[in-house]
Amino acid sequence: MAARIKFPVGRYPDSAYIEVWGSGTVLPDSANNLPPLKQRVQPGFNLDVFDNQLNPVHLKVKAGIAGTIKIKLVVHYDVWEKGDCEWRSVPGVPVPVPSCPPIPDHKAGDLSCSCTWGYSCTKEGELSYGSLVPDNSKVDDDVQVKVESARSEAKPKSGDPYVMFIPVASYTGNGTKGKMNLKPIYAYLNVTDKIVPPPPKLVPTATPVVLGHVVYFKTGESNADHFPNPNPIVTMKDQIKDLQNFMNRVDSVSGLKNIVGIDVHGYASGLGDTRANINLSQKRADYVAQLLRQLYHIQLKEAQITPHGEPPIAGNDNEDKWENRRAELVIKIKAGAKP
Repeated sequence: MAARIKFPVGRYPDSAYIEVWGSGTVLPDSANNLPPLKQRVQPGFNLDVFDNQLNPVHLKVKAGIAGTIKIKLVVHYDVWEKGDCEWRSVPGVPVPVPSCPPIPDHKAGDLSCSCTWGYSCTKEGELSYGSLVPDNSKVDDDVQVKVESARSEAKPKSGDPYVMFIPVASYTGNGTKGKMNLKPIYAYLNVTDKIVPPPPKLVPTATPVVLGHVVYFKTGESNADHFPNPNPIVTMKDQIKDLQNFMNRVDSVSGLKNIVGIDVHGYASGLGDTRANINLSQKRADYVAQLLRQLYHIQLKEAQITPHGEPPIAGNDNEDKWENRRAELVIKIKAGAKP
């Protein structure tokens, strides 16, 4: 259906009008050289017609296809121009006599203009536009319809992708001259037949290898430099050398660069005040952290050094078991790591 719009130009501006109708078309490249009837059955072809209010059309774009999107308008014009005087013969008068007033000249016809966008769409539905080709009408009876401006959005902030242009009708004949912007013409695009990619495969995360080492302390002390390891199953009684041997084994088997986590936990026996034992366990953990920093340039953050104080259930304030006077080093190594 056509939309009729007043077009106040010509000899009788109140009587002049234009009628506009049009369509939007998606034409895949595979259909370019085919007859119109065969184009319509090609995959990706789509057509929609504007209503009499020129509301937007909605076009389907098939994923995985490239082609063109075209909006075409046909404009019927109806205007009156000031005509010439008609010469007529009058009995008894030897020459023709002009008739006045002049007879108005009625002008009517059809013009068309269009706007074409190249497009491509991936199989996943990613739409992009190519070149824009406006096509203005010819000038007929001093009337022309042309593309004033055009725009396209493949990824708008909201809503569907679209193409649009603003047509303008102009008149340059006698009488009232002028031009008029028509309503912006929109075509919204809906991508169909998208290939939904499969969800990414979940790669199982290998559990890190956890290794541990214990440093023991003399009663009330936070320095184990000269305190032999009291653990009877340990052959290396020098605790600093024992720590070095442990770290060197880690480096040779897995590489210090593959350490993904390291923590130091400090403990105290049940002997003495509970609060004092918390502070003592902190100093014992700091002692081990300092050795790591000095010997291996491993810098621990505060959150990696934890004091635990005395055992939660101590027999009494005189309990002084050597197993509790310790600092534990816990290292996590990336699974399967090589030095």
